[in-house]
Amino acid sequence: MKIFNLYIGYDLYGGAEKVAVNIHNALRNHGLESYLAGLNIPSKNHAEYKIKEQEYVQLNFKNILLFKKAVVFSHHRKLTTLLIILNKLLGLKIRIIHIAHNEFYNLKFATLLPDEIVAVSERVKQNLIDVFKVNPDKIKIIYNGLNDEAGFASHKNGVENPGGKISILYPGRITNVKRQVEVVKNMQGKLKEGVVIHFAGVGEESDKLDALIEKSDSFKSLGFVSIPERLPLYDYVMLFSSKEGLPLTLIEACMFSKPIICNDVGGNAEVVKNGYNGFIRSDFDELAELCNSLPVADHDEYKKMAGSSREVFKDKFQMEKMVNNYINLISNANS
Repeated sequence: MKIFNLYIGYDLYGGAEKVAVNIHNALRNHGLESYLAGLNIPSKNHAEYKIKEQEYVQLNFKNILLFKKAVVFSHHRKLTTLLIILNKLLGLKIRIIHIAHNEFYNLKFATLLPDEIVAVSERVKQNLIDVFKVNPDKIKIIYNGLNDEAGFASHKNGVENPGGKISILYPGRITNVKRQVEVVKNMQGKLKEGVVIHFAGVGEESDKLDALIEKSDSFKSLGFVSIPERLPLYDYVMLFSSKEGLPLTLIEACMFSKPIICNDVGGNAEVVKNGYNGFIRSDFDELAELCNSLPVADHDEYKKMAGSSREVFKDKFQMEKMVNNYINLISNANS
């Protein structure tokens, strides 16, 4: 049985792509015949994914018969719709399982969904029910999971802000949805001395962000960096997006015992419990006020939240738990 993890492309580095690659690699490690599939040619795959050429298939009309009678985890809504149409027209007998990574409110009447759907969070599931009128019985929640890398990194806090008190990492593609530019515009001049926010990532709003923070002491752009390598160097991890599914960056924060600062969108509140392993705030004024009153890394409150973050990771977001859920789903699909 062939299994494909299908996404629009693996040329950019992002959360949904990383989840698809992680599922693929884990299925391979369990002895299953798994492949990655996308619209881009193999040479355009992002180097960070380390995708082996023999494990990647470009989705086009030339290769469409390779998917016949396969299991396809489709991680992109438009591709799911296309695949459902092709499956019927060509009689491919593909078992299509849609992986819903985010909340959506557009294209309600142009979206086709299969009988098997995975939602990465409760909020994403509710979005499918409320907006796309999906029968709840068709939706299974499987949280994203990560391999535990915490034992291979330093846990020294604040080294990126040696002269100050609080260092915050804001990881993610620099986009309108992730709101890095909006964060700076609303918080510029409001952070007290010693509180710094560093943005890790690149994207279509990188130039705009760089121009805004060029002379700032409170903000810094790191460009594209390895998050698992950088994250342990900071006291907190922040994400204040306009929408989310279940952010891997917050799961990585938990893995490295970091308290989190975020808003209540998507599955954020399924990773962060306010006051337990981080803080949830609703607007930029509240966010600025919080950043100016955060407990420092040697404070008992901080240490308690850091330990709680680690417990959340171990309880809910380990790779093996996620993979076992997908393997069980595959087995049930063929029973």
